[in-house]
Amino acid sequence: MKKINALAFLSLISSLAFCHTQEELLEKLYQNNAEIIKAESEYMQACLDVKDAKGGRGPSIDLQISGTYMVNPPIGEISVGTDDIASILADEGYPVVLPINRSVVVYEGMEHTLYNFELSLTQPIFTWGKITNAIKLYEQVADIKLLQKNDLIHKKEIELLSRETAFYYLTKMESLLDEQARYAGRLVEISEAYAKNGLLLNQDVLNAKIKAQEVDVAKKNLQREKEIQLIEMQKLFSGNGEMFELLASEINYVPDDKKLNKYLSLSRPTLEELAVNEDNAQIKILKALIETSRLAKDIANASVYWKPDFALQASLGYAGQRFPWIQEDWNDYGKYSLNFSLGIRTTVWDGGKAFRDVKRREDDMNNALTQYNDSVMQLKMAAATAYSDLALAESRWKYQNLLVQNDELELKLHESEYKAGYGTEMDVLKAKIQKITDTITSYQLQTEMHLNCLTLDYLTGGRI
Repeated sequence: MKKINALAFLSLISSLAFCHTQEELLEKLYQNNAEIIKAESEYMQACLDVKDAKGGRGPSIDLQISGTYMVNPPIGEISVGTDDIASILADEGYPVVLPINRSVVVYEGMEHTLYNFELSLTQPIFTWGKITNAIKLYEQVADIKLLQKNDLIHKKEIELLSRETAFYYLTKMESLLDEQARYAGRLVEISEAYAKNGLLLNQDVLNAKIKAQEVDVAKKNLQREKEIQLIEMQKLFSGNGEMFELLASEINYVPDDKKLNKYLSLSRPTLEELAVNEDNAQIKILKALIETSRLAKDIANASVYWKPDFALQASLGYAGQRFPWIQEDWNDYGKYSLNFSLGIRTTVWDGGKAFRDVKRREDDMNNALTQYNDSVMQLKMAAATAYSDLALAESRWKYQNLLVQNDELELKLHESEYKAGYGTEMDVLKAKIQKITDTITSYQLQTEMHLNCLTLDYLTGGRI
């Protein structure tokens, strides 16, 4: 006997060694969940958009380089006759006598290559607040993405805890159904034996078989539900192109009764206020959406007609027939340029599009305010509903516990009668089956209580 107990103890220790702690599962959730990975990527993209918007305050610098090969340059060789030169000098009061007239090359013509370099700088000076508001707008969007990511993480944590809670109670109910199946099978055996001896009707035998089949159906449904919960938990940990394998024996979770008792001790108005508290992620997101719509409206107002943007432009260039610093005498075959200019740009008329864009942004802001008020009401209603469901489940659970206590007394009574010789084993088996049925219902209500507790935990932001 001691050897068997020792082996059982070693088996238990071995199974616990391969269980995942809750911290390990949560870490796996943060690293591998596909939706969390996507939310993190969206937040990083929003941070890059903020940097792009801030870059709009500084200058933009462009460099343009071009090289052209001309088969037939536009300016060819230029030559002048000696007679023309003598005539020009005579007109200037310098009479000279030159030899026989011939041509003198004054300019050999352009080379076949032409290079152009231009470095330009544009610095915004005044844009009616569009750049500043755009930065604020993208910062708000980044904050929203961060809040949405954190809210999603909390939501996935609650989903994991909910599925672990359901799996925990399903496992407890499964062991009770195994026990109930044995009692139901024994009841069928006794019923058939009594029927053969004429002590029981065939209808009673059929009722016993129906009860045994009901237990079998319940077991199959429960096993299917456990498999579903296990698969859904595996999905939570799967991402990055890989599927996380989670076995039933690796789950080691016990529902938190202390948190459940805390929520049961609170009142409905308190939970409603916590659900719409300013620290709630959903409320923060809604307020940020209102602010983004306001900033978008300000940007649209700054883009209407006759509101010019001012910018300073500077350009440094070089154009020549030889490549700088590589070909000889490049400086004699080209020239540089340096220009400064003040640019003014405004839209005079675009068919009223700018006015309509302002109207759209006003509608967006009004919609954001409406969505905020509606969402606040929905959050309060969700908290109230979850609290009512929790209170009802608690009341039903207390009632069910009284039934289980009554079943226990009934079972003891039938066992005493059976031992005394004037009771039957069938009565004892029926009492045991009834007690297990009521106990399973009690576990179902406990599951419901914990799930409503976790719903409230999500709605209140986990601040209890």
